[in-house]
Amino acid sequence: MIAHGALVARIVTGLGIVALTVFRRFEDKNVVRHRLSAVLAGGSGVDELLATVQRLDARVSNVDYAHEVGTADERVELTLDIQIDDRIGVRALASAPTMRRVRIQQA
Repeated sequence: MIAHGALVARIVTGLGIVALTVFRRFEDKNVVRHRLSAVLAGGSGVDELLATVQRLDARVSNVDYAHEVGTADERVELTLDIQIDDRIGVRALASAPTMRRVRIQQA
């Protein structure tokens, strides 16, 4: 009985490894993860930046948003964890006119 169970376990493990190897062939290898940290003037630049991310077919996995209200220098700090095709380039994300500062790191 135990020998039969061990044989089944080995077969299932082998099939799993083969399946993972096959799936690995189909995954997109050009996708790179980046962390985009931006300081924007006012709240209007957030929609523009998110529209740019969507236009570039980037996937956003995490968003950190901080908005300072009531100060003379109203600003928005936004951090996005994104996955984007490496062939597109991340400079296209730093093109919003309301951006005061941008930092892009490969994650």
